[in-house]
Amino acid sequence: MDQTRHVVSIESPEPGIRMRSPLRFALRRLAQNRLAIVGAVLFAVMLIGAFGAPFLAPYNYDEPDFTSIWSAPSGTHLLGTDKVGRDIYSRILYGTRSSLIVGFLTLAFVLVIGVLLGALAGMIGGMVDYLIMRVVDIMASFPSLLFAILIMSMLGAGIEKVVIALVVPGWVSICQLTRAQILSLRERDYVLASQSFGANSFWVIRQHMVPNAAPPLLVNATLAIPSYIVAEAGLSYLGMGILPPTPSLGQLVLDASIYIIPHPSYIFFAATALALLILAIAFVGDGLREALDPHALT
Repeated sequence: MDQTRHVVSIESPEPGIRMRSPLRFALRRLAQNRLAIVGAVLFAVMLIGAFGAPFLAPYNYDEPDFTSIWSAPSGTHLLGTDKVGRDIYSRILYGTRSSLIVGFLTLAFVLVIGVLLGALAGMIGGMVDYLIMRVVDIMASFPSLLFAILIMSMLGAGIEKVVIALVVPGWVSICQLTRAQILSLRERDYVLASQSFGANSFWVIRQHMVPNAAPPLLVNATLAIPSYIVAEAGLSYLGMGILPPTPSLGQLVLDASIYIIPHPSYIFFAATALALLILAIAFVGDGLREALDPHALT
């Protein structure tokens, strides 16, 4: 009996000792990543400034002041004004909001389409898998930006059309990643055990597939947002993106590049805002990648 009590005392955790979950361990690793924290703080500040622009911007994004054309940064205009006296600081806030809307809307549609098709291909297999992957191969053979330019040339400019142009080629990588995750997970012992006990496919997907496939998809999705913002900036720079007078960061860079010689501060402020937004999201995404690394969660 003494031996039995001794074995039980060893196998049972002592009072006050908590088992660390993988999520808690990942959050602690993320909190220790200084670049990720800096990126998260910077992104939060830019997010608040962008979506709080109607309250934080001192002027409307299209409000001209013909008495202050090309004014230098001052207390009245923090970053100066442009060719028609519009406040650059206000236009950067509203432009950041437009770029973020494009980035997040594109990501939402890409995730829905890519995860759904990738899960169907991985779980069902057979002819369904073959047809979906052939479509993926065809779509992947075209450069994404050129494909987006082709779509924009047919649809015309506009924020909703930019989202469509980015979603059409953008779901491919998410679909490939989801399919690869499903194919890997469906052969795991705990999945086979659940199926042997009579669990249906929807229960297996909800309880096993989604929680285990979510971390790499989350990292991929976070790192994809900067590419969507850059693509929108590129389309707007080519004059095929968001229609004026609604500003976007790419449109501001295009407008500022015309006057780069006499007024270099304009393009400096616009390009810096675009670079900071991309770096902030990239730092957070890289931090998530390291924090959710399965080899580190031990």
